[in-house]
Amino acid sequence: MINSAEMKVLTQENVFNDVEQSLQGEERRPTERHYASSIAGCPRRAWYRLKNIPVTHKITISGYFKMKMGNMIADQWAEWLEAMGQLHHPDLAPIMEYIEKACPQMHRDIMEASLREERPYDINRYVRPRTLLEVPFRMQLPGLKYEIGARVDNIYTGRTMPELPRLAETKTSHSFRTKMIVNQGFIPLDYLLQPGLYVERYPELPAELHYFDRQSGYPYRFGLQKVDGRMMVQYGGFGKKGLHVSDWLNDMELMDFVTARLEWVESLLEMEEPPGEIVCEEIEIGRKMSDQDKEHGVFHVIHIEGLSDHPTWLPDEDYHSLCYPDGDPIAKKTANKIKYKGGFCPYCGHRGLCYKEIDHPLISNQEAWKEGSNPPEEL
Repeated sequence: MINSAEMKVLTQENVFNDVEQSLQGEERRPTERHYASSIAGCPRRAWYRLKNIPVTHKITISGYFKMKMGNMIADQWAEWLEAMGQLHHPDLAPIMEYIEKACPQMHRDIMEASLREERPYDINRYVRPRTLLEVPFRMQLPGLKYEIGARVDNIYTGRTMPELPRLAETKTSHSFRTKMIVNQGFIPLDYLLQPGLYVERYPELPAELHYFDRQSGYPYRFGLQKVDGRMMVQYGGFGKKGLHVSDWLNDMELMDFVTARLEWVESLLEMEEPPGEIVCEEIEIGRKMSDQDKEHGVFHVIHIEGLSDHPTWLPDEDYHSLCYPDGDPIAKKTANKIKYKGGFCPYCGHRGLCYKEIDHPLISNQEAWKEGSNPPEEL
């Protein structure tokens, strides 16, 4: 039998918090380069990271789960690509032989990465008969101090033309984003920049982005291809009719945008204080749907000002938070026929440094998140 003293100890125990704290105990490696996955990330976040300023909020257990679910889907998709290649081409030579012929740059990148002293590329783990996984490369652009680091998710053998390997980046997200992608043609910026950079590096290989809905498993493909020197995104797969990626990038070509954005980020590092200013904008709620709407009558949009005059700042930059005046966070809100979404800030590890610049109850709520409860779910 459990005695009263033991019962008191057990009732105070929270296994979710204990696991979360053990996960958060892992030390983060110093940031030494730009990353393909965050080229258009928040300039403030880049400033903090490249200066290696410690985070104020580590990822929560729900954040770990969402990240791991995405990884599990990507890993399973990689297994199926390998199985497909072996099914259709059981007697084919190893894919590395075809990579050496079709894309010498990728072959060199793989061999160089395998010889690195720190975190070398594990050929025994990632090089398979019909696929390559997590292919790493580092790219130094003229005029930049820091190089760009990247890893291509999958290189695989197609059912036809097996001598020409295919390049694929895998992304996963929630059903709300899937509806926006399928019904509205919405494409998140990193879905364009990351694989687009891979196409610039390896133009010889047909390239696609493979998207999967985390709830339904719904798959969708985008092709990425340079046509007449301009990067195109192709709805439905490689070679389909497409749109210029510059339509998303203030009419700049992809590499021009990447170079200008990262040059800007590096110039901001010369500042002693983080770039921009954190401000709190009050929005009146028209149609009051919830008790909180009726209680407060307004909500707050906390965002960055002072950076939008740069040519690589995009109209839909989502570096902001939504909350009520008492600091209770909001996932999304519609007011005056304008739809507001929660933004990226609630998921940024450095958000505490930004929120300290304003006198707002959201700071105390952020501290509650830090201690173990979770921020609002991303929609």
